Amino acid sequence: MDKIYFAHPTSMYSTPIESVLIRLIARELADGDLNLIENPNQPYHQVGYNQYAKRVRESGTNHKGMSYFYAEVLPGCTGGCVGAPFLDGRLGLGVAGEMKWSLERGRPVWTVVPSNKLLHNGTQVFVRDIPGVFFSVRPITDEEAKLVLSEDPKLVVPHQETRLRSWMVYDRIIRPYELAHLVTMPIPDGFYLEG
Repeated sequence: MDKIYFAHPTSMYSTPIESVLIRLIARELADGDLNLIENPNQPYHQVGYNQYAKRVRESGTNHKGMSYFYAEVLPGCTGGCVGAPFLDGRLGLGVAGEMKWSLERGRPVWTVVPSNKLLHNGTQVFVRDIPGVFFSVRPITDEEAKLVLSEDPKLVVPHQETRLRSWMVYDRIIRPYELAHLVTMPIPDGFYLEG
């Protein structure tokens, strides 16, 4: 079997939900083999991201560190990509971008589907329960693929709103994943701190 990339919001990183979803994806798509799920939330990816960002900054190109995942990680995930949305079912721009990359190359793409039970019972109930009760994994539909490919805001959260869903204070304080879908634009004062 080939590696499958797990695209998910940074606000999910290092949380119990992330761990449970990795187990769920491995169970559903990789015969339970956790090693086949490529999680971008790994120390070696942070090092690679930082080195890539430094290299492109020094070369004067306009790419960000995120390009590291497109150039170095996703090409090795020939098994496809699973994207996790926010709890309202919409995808952050980065997650959608990684799904789009896989779609454009004809690789399989799946989505994690949050259950309405989760919204009523809260994430703490989910992490104590078995995988598959509050989330499921399924292939994206043709309509979803079109929305991802066109970055349509019906499914894909625009750039600034994705930032607001991910951060309480940009690049300093992460917004909890279970609250991310509740934010509303515009960006509040103090979101971008100077220095």
